[in-house]
Amino acid sequence: MPPYCDFDFANIYNWSDKKSKTGISLLNKNLVIRMKDFTSDRIIVSYLGADNDAKTATALVNKFKEVTMVPEAVFSKGAPKTNSLLIKDDRDNFDYILSIEEMINLFGGKFKQKRKLIHRFTKNYPDHKVIILDFSKTTDVIHLNNLLTRWKDLKKSCDKEVDREFKALQRLVENSSLYRIVNVGILYKDKLVAFTTNEIRKDYAIGGFGKADFLKIFVATILRGKDTPKADKKLE
Repeated sequence: MPPYCDFDFANIYNWSDKKSKTGISLLNKNLVIRMKDFTSDRIIVSYLGADNDAKTATALVNKFKEVTMVPEAVFSKGAPKTNSLLIKDDRDNFDYILSIEEMINLFGGKFKQKRKLIHRFTKNYPDHKVIILDFSKTTDVIHLNNLLTRWKDLKKSCDKEVDREFKALQRLVENSSLYRIVNVGILYKDKLVAFTTNEIRKDYAIGGFGKADFLKIFVATILRGKDTPKADKKLE
């Protein structure tokens, strides 16, 4: 079973709310989490595991009425055979598993649009640099905060939504030394204009946060990841 970001410890901890503590338990050998939703104040419940899936799902629905963000792999043997559950896809919470090799090479028709975006970006911003951010350095954190301020102005999201995500990112920065995270940034004219955070696992890398201060650069940040091993410049 591949890792799922919603059940990643760093993700759970960073998004947890002190006023509504996150709960973790086992039910029928399945991991159950109860926490505040990432983008709203409602409480959500989910679980991960493939043991007694129908029994587990029914028990949770009977108690909480709704169970969300359940990975497809939980139903590896098919959906629970019961008429008491309504199961539907939740596209807003999909995890996407991408091939690193494909994203580096970008061969074929399905990557045509992405190749155009990268070409346009490198043509318009030839002096950009792909760098590795170190959140233990004050200068890097300052550059990050400046970028987030510009992103907030561009995004024009509601204050509560932006504040919630900003706090989660602050937690990640404060505890970045505890995780195997590679923070990739794009520097343009000595200004940080985009970044992504990527937690390294045995066979996977889990994408976390990603922000940019102008359109299209976010795509380039991810797709220019092939340049990351060569990026040795630090922000100053």
